[in-house]
Formats: sequence, C-alpha cells, structure tokens
Amino acid sequence: ALGVVYFGYAMGAYGVQLWLPQIVQAMGFSTLATGFVVAIPFIASMAAMILWGRSSDARGERIWHVALPAAVAVGGLLVASLEPSNLAVFLALSVVLVCLLALQGPFWALPSTFLGGTAAAGGIALVNTIGTGGGGFVGPYVLGVLREATGGYALGMAVLAIGPALTATIVLALSRRMAVRPA
Repeated sequence: ALGVVYFGYAMGAYGVQLWLPQIVQAMGFSTLATGFVVAIPFIASMAAMILWGRSSDARGERIWHVALPAAVAVGGLLVASLEPSNLAVFLALSVVLVCLLALQGPFWALPSTFLGGTAAAGGIALVNTIGTGGGGFVGPYVLGVLREATGGYALGMAVLAIGPALTATIVLALSRRMAVRPA
C-alpha cells in the first residue's frame, strides 16, 4: 500500500518537476529567465520541507502530514488545468511542488512505524521501487503524451491530479494500520 502511496506522489511530483521548465518557457520566458523562474518553487520547497518535517516530528503525527499536502497538491493541479492565467498556473504548480516535496519527510517515517529490522530495509526498498520506478515514469510520460495530443498542458495537469489524490486517499484509508502505537 505504501508503494502505491509513493507511486501517486511520484506521478504528480515527477510530472510537474520534469515538465515545469517547458511550461514556464511556453509562457514566454527566455531560457535564462526560465532557469531562474523555475528555481523559485524549489527554493520555497527547501523551507517547507524543513518546517513541515519539524511540525510532523513535534506532533508525532505522520498521516495528516502526508495526506494534507497531497490533497492541496490535487487542488493545485486542478487549478493549473483550469486557469488561463500564466501567473495563476505558475503559482498553482509552485504550490504543488512545495506540498509534494514537503510530504516526503513524514512519508518516509511511515514504513518504520510498522516494519522493523530487515523487513524495514526490504519494505523501504520496495516502496521506493514502486513509487520512483512506476510513478516517476508514468507522470512525465502521461503529461507528454497528453501535451502532444492536445497541444497544451491542461488535460495533463488534470490527469496528474490522480496521483496525489491516490496518495491522500490511501494514507487516510490505512491510517489505523499506520498510526504509531504506544509501546
């Protein structure tokens, strides 16, 4: 189940990360300006990852620290698919990146809550393989195919929203199983 959760995350994150430079350049920015503009959400993500991880650790809570940013990312992808304004699309995609990158810390704390020893090592490897190998391929590929078919990014963004929606749904559905149990 955690592999599918990470698949959903990776589908959305890699889809946006790998296509964002082309999306920004299509907005009319030069190659040099595109590099600087695309750096903005990643700089914001650095701070968000630290702050969101600290929040998760301080509360000892992981489920909502994964589900909430995934749900916000769904909204961001849907806004990016519907909004005609370049600025709104860029801001929405920035929110998507910040949210998806911030949920990684709390997510990677989940496997060790119910796996121990060699099972944890193997489980984490399997989760990473399913997520990165599967979602990391599907997200950018689907976005590329849909962009080629439609000439724009709107439909691809809407389809990418399925990934983080899957992440939020499964984490919440399995929250009883993954919740930290008292010793």
